[in-house]
Amino acid sequence: MAYRISGKVLHLGEMQTLPAKSGNLYTRRELVITVRKFDPYTGFPTDDTQNTPKFIFFGQQCQQLEQLKPGDIVVVHFDISGRTYEKDGKTEYFTEVRPFKVEISGSASQQAPAPIQQSAQQPSQAVTQPPQAPQYPQQSNTIPPMQTTVTDSNFGFPVQDDDLPF
Repeated sequence: MAYRISGKVLHLGEMQTLPAKSGNLYTRRELVITVRKFDPYTGFPTDDTQNTPKFIFFGQQCQQLEQLKPGDIVVVHFDISGRTYEKDGKTEYFTEVRPFKVEISGSASQQAPAPIQQSAQQPSQAVTQPPQAPQYPQQSNTIPPMQTTVTDSNFGFPVQDDDLPF
């Protein structure tokens, strides 16, 4: 099963070429993002900046990180896998996060509005604009009249033309 997480690029490691146990060389590169947490009770974002997961990309997947820079908003797609191993006669468990895709969702400059520049001659004034209300299509508040096209000849009551069984 694939998972994804979004956040802001905090750090991009340098491309590293390392030897494997077999003697072959492999490349790796680290990506650290900062993820905004949401309070589970209120649903509002928190100011916790300590949520910084690190993803390690290997081989050709490292090329995806070439276009990133710190401050970019990204979505990282990853898999989680686990395995067991024996250590000193005891079974241990190891969990691994394997990223396989990164998408740029925006940059930090696109997410936050730029501050308003003020000239030196004018006194400093706070310029605020009220938030724009969402525009919804207009709907009519009138209820259409009930159509009575069939009359029950046994009782003389009008019957609404529908296909309900009751």
